[in-house]
Amino acid sequence: MSCNNSFGGHANDGCKKEKVQDKVCHEYLLVPGSDGSPPSAGITNIYMSNVPVSATGFITFESSSDSTLNPLTVNFYFGVIIIKTLGVGFLLTVSFTVTDFNRIEVLNPNTGVNTVELSLTPRYNL
Repeated sequence: MSCNNSFGGHANDGCKKEKVQDKVCHEYLLVPGSDGSPPSAGITNIYMSNVPVSATGFITFESSSDSTLNPLTVNFYFGVIIIKTLGVGFLLTVSFTVTDFNRIEVLNPNTGVNTVELSLTPRYNL
């Protein structure tokens, strides 16, 4: 099979070998602490990498046992620097394309159990 056809390489990249593409899809429970407060002051890391990645994907705020239903804040970091911030309301999905990050964090202002789904297609150098 030739690298010049539509089936060659990762994501039809013409068999370029410099980047790898993965697929991540996971559901996360954001569970409050025993005192009713969210864990780690409401901060949960939902994705971490030891190399910078570029990615497209979406995050959905699927469910909550909290009656206030405050929106979640999603931060993309490179080291300690915030690259991009998204707000995700209850039962909403937000799509994104972000380059050069290595961590995704969710800030949860709610005290109930919350569920989020992350679908991510990261690309990184070999």
